[in-house]
Amino acid sequence: MAVDAPDAQDVLARQGYAFARVDSITPEAIHVTPGPRVLVRSLALIADSISTDGLQTGWATREGAPLAPEALAADLERLAEALRWRGYADARIEPLAGVAGTPPGYEVTIRVREGRREPIGRVAITGGSRVTDRFAARASGVRLGAPLDGITPEAVRRSVRASGAFAAVGQPTLARDADGTLVLQIPVESGPPGRADVVLGYLPPAAGQSGQVVGSGRVELLGPFGGGRALSLSLDRNPGLASRFSASARDPFVFGLPLAAAVAFEGESRDSTYNRQRLRGEVGARLGASVRAALTLAGESVQPGRAGARIGLDGLPRVRRSSAGFVGVALRYDDTDAPLAPRRGLQIATLVEQGVRTRGAAPEAPTPTRFSQQRLDVSARGYLPLAGRLVGAAGADAQLILNARGLDSGGGLIGADEGELIRYGGATSLRGYDEDALLGDAVGRLLAEARFLLGGDAFAFAFGDLGVVRRPPLAGEPGETRVLPGYGLGAQLDTGLGLVRLTYALNPDLPAARGKVHIGLGVGL
Repeated sequence: MAVDAPDAQDVLARQGYAFARVDSITPEAIHVTPGPRVLVRSLALIADSISTDGLQTGWATREGAPLAPEALAADLERLAEALRWRGYADARIEPLAGVAGTPPGYEVTIRVREGRREPIGRVAITGGSRVTDRFAARASGVRLGAPLDGITPEAVRRSVRASGAFAAVGQPTLARDADGTLVLQIPVESGPPGRADVVLGYLPPAAGQSGQVVGSGRVELLGPFGGGRALSLSLDRNPGLASRFSASARDPFVFGLPLAAAVAFEGESRDSTYNRQRLRGEVGARLGASVRAALTLAGESVQPGRAGARIGLDGLPRVRRSSAGFVGVALRYDDTDAPLAPRRGLQIATLVEQGVRTRGAAPEAPTPTRFSQQRLDVSARGYLPLAGRLVGAAGADAQLILNARGLDSGGGLIGADEGELIRYGGATSLRGYDEDALLGDAVGRLLAEARFLLGGDAFAFAFGDLGVVRRPPLAGEPGETRVLPGYGLGAQLDTGLGLVRLTYALNPDLPAARGKVHIGLGVGL
């Protein structure tokens, strides 16, 4: 490749030879005299009245290095951006460089005329027409009418993404309206205004019974009226005559305050054994772009059915009428790079509840029983890129009821009750097992997945689950603890209909041809 004399001088200048001279040019070579190497001897950043701490972070121009004009120009643009995000949108930057000393070196002085701080007059979402500017300002964490005070573009991006109102959030920028108002612009990609999810499973014939189709459906409205609110309804159909209905609503900014509130109702009917209703409310706030904390209040009631009222081997009904109230604290941490197919990051959710449960009187147990009870629910997921398109995912889930059995305040024995215990197993808990077929006061699993990314939110995966279910003594039968492995293959596909998730799950007691098949379809409304 031919190189002319100016190109050769430019290459030498970027290496610090500012006084390089071309002596001669022949067809074979260019002969140069490089002269002394001139490096940056001093670099001073001086502002009129503000601290310059942190303003040179990431600069390529530094003392002891060559002075490259393009690198200095990029550093000055980085400086201007940092000043804008400190509130000095009209700051002037005056660089001055000279060569002095023996040996010669550059003395670089950069003078900052910051001027006055400018308040943010408006926050504008670009690409998301379904939200109001008021919601955009609240979601960004920026206070209108006040200057930006050290808030970084990444912090704003993460805060808006954490609102859950958008499919993707780009890098925020600062601009001016026609009237000179300083505007924070946040580019987003809007998702659909709602979702309809359907999860279907097929349970193969077993114990003389024919195969069964089980599943659940959910409809969710996202951000109606532009305020970032969410409303959802869901219905689950499990094996036999078991079904569950739930409804929830969430407002991220109650009465315009930086407080999120949610309320949820769940009703469960399990053939003729029992009916259970739960009502939960919570109020919380963000403690950062990745952390949310909430206080919760929950109530629960259990009513026995005909089968649940039958007397067990212990002389008591299988299910007793009961009611309970709980106060709890929830913490949620989410620092992942994508909501539907993360490549890296960590998610943790915990809920700790303290409450009192009252079991009603029955003919064989005429005295109502009142006792304290604690519940713990923990979930964790971690994601890490391994090689190329391969991503590793690992996690753990645990649910625990303390004092599901024990002694009440009067010293009487409290036995476990089927209507109050945790149902476990199936597509969203322990894969490879029937839906809600497992029962215990302590359940959980470790899980691992190897995912091969197919592009966008699509990936194929192999998984392994290791579940533990502890069942207390129940209806006169002794308690037991079971360790239950599950494994299988699956894929999440982005289709024209929506996001489809397929899973084929097995456990050691199932032949390969009789695995649990689950199909999930998420459709944007």
